[in-house]
Amino acid sequence: MLSQLNYHESIADWLLQNEQGVWDWFSNAKLQEEQNSETRDLLLKQTYRLSRETHGSAYECCEAAMARLGVEAPVTLYQAGDGAMNAALFFIPGEIHIVLYGPILEKLSEIELTALFGHELSHYLLWTLNERRYRIAQQIIDDAVQQSASEYALYETARLYLLSTEVFADRGAVIAAGGPDAAIAVLLKVMTGLAATDPKAFLEQAAELDAKGEIAKNPSHPETYMRALFIDRWCRDSAKGTEGTEGTEGKGIDDWVLAKLKGPMAIGSLDLLDQNRLTVITRQLFALLLHDSNLASPMVVTQIKQFFPDWQGEEEIRLDPEKLNELAQDRSIRDYMIALLIDLAHADPDQTEEMLVRGGKFAASMDWEDDYRDNLKSLLKMRKPQVDRIMRASEKVSWKVGG
Repeated sequence: MLSQLNYHESIADWLLQNEQGVWDWFSNAKLQEEQNSETRDLLLKQTYRLSRETHGSAYECCEAAMARLGVEAPVTLYQAGDGAMNAALFFIPGEIHIVLYGPILEKLSEIELTALFGHELSHYLLWTLNERRYRIAQQIIDDAVQQSASEYALYETARLYLLSTEVFADRGAVIAAGGPDAAIAVLLKVMTGLAATDPKAFLEQAAELDAKGEIAKNPSHPETYMRALFIDRWCRDSAKGTEGTEGTEGKGIDDWVLAKLKGPMAIGSLDLLDQNRLTVITRQLFALLLHDSNLASPMVVTQIKQFFPDWQGEEEIRLDPEKLNELAQDRSIRDYMIALLIDLAHADPDQTEEMLVRGGKFAASMDWEDDYRDNLKSLLKMRKPQVDRIMRASEKVSWKVGG
């Protein structure tokens, strides 16, 4: 019924491959028990525990959501003193603890309350899947952000991971309520505090906003209009039996959602996966630039080894120009790669111009000629006649980009 998003799986895989020791530490059963004890103490100190005798309807809604999601565990509901409408799951394996905030019980109908519980229960569901794999991944990322707050790739990874979790939970709300309307109504009531909303009208409003093509980088939850769109698209795909297959913009729904959340790859907003992807591309660019040439002088190789100490000189060319152009929609990526070309050209003064000409050939083949010209002017302070001479020379180079 529900499965993790692609992003959850990709990050968990990356962490297991690159941070095995940290993963093992967070998997420790003693650490989990300490966290469980802290969570129970926090709930006792900061909330009012709701009894079945006084809030039986709420428990019935929660248990209906649990049945539809296939969650089995003893459940306890709480009310916090915060006045803003919301809810949160406090995670303890084998137990369901959901805290309600503000007048949520008064403002939501039974079906909407069921959707709300479905959302929170989906957090529990995700965090218990595959031996708590996705919970452990989140804990590692959150801890890394706290330890290295200035590392933007960690922050962006944490942001996207958390947003993906909210998308997953919204799908659980749909399943719990038996359809999208109640799930979207809950989003609207939490956002506005209104007692009555119109989900269908809001979807029309969301479509107008989406048409503008702007990416809103909210740190914890996707914008409400985006969440409504994600719910609607997921429901329509599921009804057609196309979930996970190619759909909007030729992407599977998880890839489409991620593209909406993050926008094009940009230097200032790389997550760990994009950072790794760009590292691979950088290495491939060096290999491509030196392929079938005598430009790999000791000074050039020394400079490349500052990036890649294990550089051997002979690298397989796997850089796909079409794929690279797709990734380099944002100018910051193009400027980064052109800066690499220009920087490498100055590693060996005896072949600077030849390397710049070869770089011009690469840029022209990628339709980046204007960007290359701009960078020659801004980085090297070249005048137009000098730039024109390099670009004319690049037209005569027989070297074929892509090997």
